[in-house]
Amino acid sequence: MLTSSGVTLIGVYATDEQVGILKSVSGDDVTFDLTERAAATEADAAMLEIDLNALMIANPILFDASSTQITADSAAIIDRVAAISNRVGGVAVEIRGHTDTDGEAAENQQLSEGRAEAVSAALVDRRIAVGSLTTAGFGGSQPIVDAAGVEDKAASRRVEFVVTVP
Repeated sequence: MLTSSGVTLIGVYATDEQVGILKSVSGDDVTFDLTERAAATEADAAMLEIDLNALMIANPILFDASSTQITADSAAIIDRVAAISNRVGGVAVEIRGHTDTDGEAAENQQLSEGRAEAVSAALVDRRIAVGSLTTAGFGGSQPIVDAAGVEDKAASRRVEFVVTVP
């Protein structure tokens, strides 16, 4: 809001760090009327989980072949995951990595864990609190199969989210 004495920023913030950054780059004529983001309810956490996983189905996070390197094309998807994750506070987000069933089980397990950790690191880079994130890898132990029992390899290579209120 613009006033005769300067600018007043009105809104909701996610972390104290964000407020600190905002204040550090603002001039003396800027005042703040900020409210901390509300903590999530169980229903909020459930809706956040649904929204994140729907995004993953429509726009999966992709990795370089046999790698934990997130593709450049997936950066915008990670940005969207971060924005969705910031809707509510006070949640724990588990990032679950999966692979298809091709290859050695131990290598797939390690790859799925590394991919979940890569997504976590990318979200931390986008200011999602590291303490709210955990990771798990499932290798190829939970493939996506069609009605005939045939694995959809592309769908099996995925990232999923589980969101809870601790």
